[in-house]
Amino acid sequence: MSDAFHPGNKIVQQCLQGMALVANGDTSGARVLFRQAFAAASSDFERFLATYECALLEQDSNEYVAGLENALAYAKQSNEISDSLHLRPFI
Repeated sequence: MSDAFHPGNKIVQQCLQGMALVANGDTSGARVLFRQAFAAASSDFERFLATYECALLEQDSNEYVAGLENALAYAKQSNEISDSLHLRPFI
């Protein structure tokens, strides 16, 4: 397994901090952290994680769906996710 899922990964840490902010009601602060994480991401896994978390904060349903579609695209490109989760198309 890749180090991408390791809690020591800087992007994972930043997203966890953002999730803690969301849990405490600070969605604007969390959004800033998720966007910073995306900007600093160096792999499709990291881009997936930051994009997914940011999408969850969208109030507009069209933006929410677009964010999830973007996250899915990064997930499909990520070897860390597809290898670890054995992604396959639904039948």
